[in-house]
Amino acid sequence: MLLLMNLNKPVFIVKLRKVCVGDVLEAARFRGELDAPWRALLATADCGEESASVDAIAVQEASEEFRSERDLITAEETEQWLNERGLTEEDFGDFFVRRELAIRANAANGNAPEFENATGSESYSKAAPERRHQLHIDLLMTGQFDAMAERLAWRFAAVDGAGGDVGSIDLSALEEIFRDHCSQLLSEDACRRTLATRRLSLSAFDCEILQVAADESADSVKELLLCLRDDGVSMEDLARDTGFPMQRQTLDFEGLTEDLRAGLLGARPGEVLDPVNRGGCLELIRLLEKVEPTLDDPSVRRRVEEEMIQRHFTRLTAGCVEWRMLEGPQPV
Repeated sequence: MLLLMNLNKPVFIVKLRKVCVGDVLEAARFRGELDAPWRALLATADCGEESASVDAIAVQEASEEFRSERDLITAEETEQWLNERGLTEEDFGDFFVRRELAIRANAANGNAPEFENATGSESYSKAAPERRHQLHIDLLMTGQFDAMAERLAWRFAAVDGAGGDVGSIDLSALEEIFRDHCSQLLSEDACRRTLATRRLSLSAFDCEILQVAADESADSVKELLLCLRDDGVSMEDLARDTGFPMQRQTLDFEGLTEDLRAGLLGARPGEVLDPVNRGGCLELIRLLEKVEPTLDDPSVRRRVEEEMIQRHFTRLTAGCVEWRMLEGPQPV
């Protein structure tokens, strides 16, 4: 018999209001956050008969990697982690079987492993409880539920901060008060001050990158460097002559290794760095330009605003939200 998740399991308490699993899911559905994971689940809806043929080794490796990433070394630790989220060992195993089926389906259709573009006619609200339960498992296992719960806690904290009554407020009013709170928080002056403190980490580097086979001899790599540095050969010409792929790419500071960060920060425009190993191949990188972050760049503004919201509401929820089911965000 399938044991469905207890939707009345408390997730957090705010000003004596108990917020449960079902409340978090309904708020996420209201904000449209269930759409993408629901489509991803529907991608494997008709693959149940294929479950028996799933590669058991691949499933085992995926589950072990999952446990390792969360420091769940023993079976007891894994069981405790599941119990805290209202999950069973059967839920744990079924998740990795469905994940493997999704990967297989995407390989056959030439799509990304996450199957984000999957479509289906079955709606979440009208689906069978068993199907919705599968989605709940996926959300909890992937950490998406934790993020949804945190975002709902932010909204209650905004209401509490505005002196509102969190005991009876509905979702529409909750969203309206949260948006008003954020609009005041994200003033232009506040965004500029945050950008000033994050200028280095939000900087980027416009580069030309020549990808060289990892097994290429040291002498061949040295010759390529000489062509670029001493002979003035362009990356495009070298790529055409050697057959190695070349691309122009903007590298974000935060996504780089310490060594590559230091190399790019110390380089002058036009300079070619020493070879670096990234993604299983050697790369010869020529710095074209150091890109200073500005709020006119939509991606920079988004990252600044996300950090401001995260920091503000993490502090705000610490004063009024008591977590029950999850550990909850830590103050920053």
